[in-house]
Amino acid sequence: MKIVDSNVWISFFNREDVNNTRAREVLSELMRGDLCVTDYIILEVSTILTQKAWKDIANAFLDFIQNAMNVRIIYSSEVVFTQYLDFFRGNDFIKLSFVDQSLLYLSKDFEIVTFDKELDKKIKI
Repeated sequence: MKIVDSNVWISFFNREDVNNTRAREVLSELMRGDLCVTDYIILEVSTILTQKAWKDIANAFLDFIQNAMNVRIIYSSEVVFTQYLDFFRGNDFIKLSFVDQSLLYLSKDFEIVTFDKELDKKIKI
């Protein structure tokens, strides 16, 4: 199963984004199968789309995520959140946000689709 990172969703929904075409190509291929998105990614994408594009675009993203039959939302729990915290505390990846580090943690069980070169580099290590 694949988790699609925030930067891919942001680029896809924001037509002004420099990676919009790339995101459209990537997601059109990925949407043929099942995808995952974490609740943290949803929070991050909605916030950034509201700030960089329009609230209507953020709402369109939320509508899409909630209604897409092949997109599963991975919700955090107290146990999972504690695991993310422990992972975050236990490393010094200062170039990665908390959300990116949660994806790095999840990369042992999921394939992560991202445009973030730093995150991609850490996943491959």
